[in-house]
Amino acid sequence: MSLIENNPREEKILILHNYSKHIHEPYIELAKKHRLSVDFFPLTSKSPVAISDFRQYKRDILTKRNVILFTSKANIDYFFQLAQATKIVISDDQLYFCSIEPLKHYLKKHLNVVRYRKIISGNTNIKDIFPKIKKIYSTKKFLFPSSNIKQQSIIDFFKQNKISYKELLTHKTTINTIPKETINDYKLVLFFSPYEIQTFSRQIPKFSTSNTKIALFGKSTKIAAEKKGWEAVVSGYHPKNSSLVDLLDPYLKNQLPK
Repeated sequence: MSLIENNPREEKILILHNYSKHIHEPYIELAKKHRLSVDFFPLTSKSPVAISDFRQYKRDILTKRNVILFTSKANIDYFFQLAQATKIVISDDQLYFCSIEPLKHYLKKHLNVVRYRKIISGNTNIKDIFPKIKKIYSTKKFLFPSSNIKQQSIIDFFKQNKISYKELLTHKTTINTIPKETINDYKLVLFFSPYEIQTFSRQIPKFSTSNTKIALFGKSTKIAAEKKGWEAVVSGYHPKNSSLVDLLDPYLKNQLPK
């Protein structure tokens, strides 16, 4: 478990990610403000596929009529990393789909030319873009970068609607073992995706929010938690702000001892 510690006291927060200064610094500052400690534990470990394996997708990627669909930041990062390593030059006119709005903004960091009309996204869930794909883009072939863990809802949609698609394996994901005996030591666990909810609950099936509270980001994450019978003390979604900090601040202020 990777520990970032700030004036440690009994109360601790667990974030189920690898620590990234760019992403998580606001949480560290929040912890300092409320005299908490923060632990970072990645539910999964990721590694890119071999360059030789990715090279097989070159023809598909360079076919202009094909659309590229991204469903996570990891998919975006590994795709462009491998494209650069294999010297695949992607056209500035390439059409992209992103499952949710924050990914659209993240994708722009990788593009030389930012053309808003060339990036189409859902709002809070990938299912938001399914009707548009079915109505307007059903004749296209969709390429979607992914890990070895199947994105079955996407595959089912393409199959059911007879839309051409191809998975591009960009990285491999392995699941890390959660230190179950320490979970009750945390005042709060933060979840940012349905996948985190599912992975966490598989390893700790008897987890209850009666002792350790949870905070959620994203509509689909909240739905996944509710299906488990978990009640969140903080939940929210801001399309252009991927942070729970603003919501956690007043909660911690009211809940922690002075």
